[in-house]
Amino acid sequence: MLVALGWAIATAFSLVVGAWASGQWHLDLVPGLVVTHGLMAALQTATLWHRLPRFRWWFPLSGVGGLLSGMGSSFYAWRLSVHPDLEIDYLISYPLLRGGILALSQYPLLRRWHPYAMVWIPWSAIAWWIGFRAALGVMPSPHTTLVLGLVYGGLTGIYWFIPPTEPPEIADPPLPGRRSKRP
Repeated sequence: MLVALGWAIATAFSLVVGAWASGQWHLDLVPGLVVTHGLMAALQTATLWHRLPRFRWWFPLSGVGGLLSGMGSSFYAWRLSVHPDLEIDYLISYPLLRGGILALSQYPLLRRWHPYAMVWIPWSAIAWWIGFRAALGVMPSPHTTLVLGLVYGGLTGIYWFIPPTEPPEIADPPLPGRRSKRP
C-alpha cells in the first residue's frame, strides 16, 4: 500500500516539477524530458528500494526510457495522425506510445522479479492514456500535469500490489575436487 502511494506521489511530483522547470527555464523537448524523467526515475527508484532486489537499475532504465518515450511518441504519433492511409487520432496514439515505450524500457528489470511483468507494458500504456484524457479535461488549468501525474501514478501504482517473486537461485556448478555448497 505504501509503495503504491509513494509511487503515485513520486510520479505526480516529478511531472509537475518537470513541467514547471521546462516552462521556467524555457527548455526544449530533450532537456525538458531529461529533467522530468530523470527526477521521475530518481523518485521512483527511492520508492522501490525495498521492493526490487536490483532497484538501482530502475534509474537508468527509466531515465533512458522516458527520454525515448517522449521523443518517440512525439514523432511517431504525429506521423500516424497525418498518414493518408491511417486514421489514428493523435490523442490516442501519443499517450499509448508514451506509456508503452516507457514501460518497455523498464520491462527487463521487472521480468526477473514479478510474475506478471508482461502486464506492465499495456498497463502503463493504458494508464498514460487515461491520465492524458483526464488531464485534457482540466486543460486550461495550471494543474494539468498534476492531474496527469496523479492518475498515471495512481493507476501504475496499483501494479505494485502484486507481490514480487523470490529472486531466482543461480546454481553454481561444483569445481572439480570440491563438493557443492548446496545439498
